[in-house]
Amino acid sequence: MEWLRDRITQMGHHPDLYERWHAEIDLLEEGCSRPSKPERCRPSKRQRRRLRVLVAAGFPDGSLPPGLIYAHGAVMTEQEEEIIGDRMKEMGPLKPTTGTVRYYELAAEHLRDMRRGAIPDLVG
Repeated sequence: MEWLRDRITQMGHHPDLYERWHAEIDLLEEGCSRPSKPERCRPSKRQRRRLRVLVAAGFPDGSLPPGLIYAHGAVMTEQEEEIIGDRMKEMGPLKPTTGTVRYYELAAEHLRDMRRGAIPDLVG
């Protein structure tokens, strides 16, 4: 599965295909025998959380327009994702475990600060 994930990221396909393939891989990893018919498989907790975030952001079909991605539990630009990732790495051992409530709360705080202009990294 890791090899397949790696191959998908290297292909340079349209983001909709990339997201669909990752969703199918997730279903396969959860033991779904029919990834071509996802309605027959129960989505994972991670997939349900992602869909809730996309719907709340105004993207009910689950696909994002070019320039936006789903990362750190929110819809953001790639530049915002990179800055948040760097800030989390800077925390070292104080960084909350990825996937925990505190992790997503901290990522949301960073995103709010960036969008309010409190962190000047997005200028330029």
